[in-house]
Amino acid sequence: AADRGLHIYRASGKGRRLTIGDGHTLDFQLMTCSKPSSSNSRGRTLIVPVRRKDSVSMEQTHPHPDSHHPWLAKKLTLREVEGDWLTNDFFWQAFTKCLSDGGETIDAKAEELFDF
Repeated sequence: AADRGLHIYRASGKGRRLTIGDGHTLDFQLMTCSKPSSSNSRGRTLIVPVRRKDSVSMEQTHPHPDSHHPWLAKKLTLREVEGDWLTNDFFWQAFTKCLSDGGETIDAKAEELFDF
């Protein structure tokens, strides 16, 4: 059902969300799954990022493995306050400069190391 929903969303640009049972919803634009508050201990809707893998090769197909996950990008925009100089990007640049000044290199992405 989720695979079919993704193909419909890609083809038409409509049907952004698909209910998959027990109130769980897939959002194909943000590539997330939401769990209703009644199914978790926090008492609020829980949103988690999802990734689609090819059923044969098991390689990630959506979102593209080399790009930022759409949900992480959305969370960044929700957390950053306009006019605040201490942005996640500023922090990452300062962090990598400190490492570089200390003779270290880093190949990871910021999102792989920090939960912004």
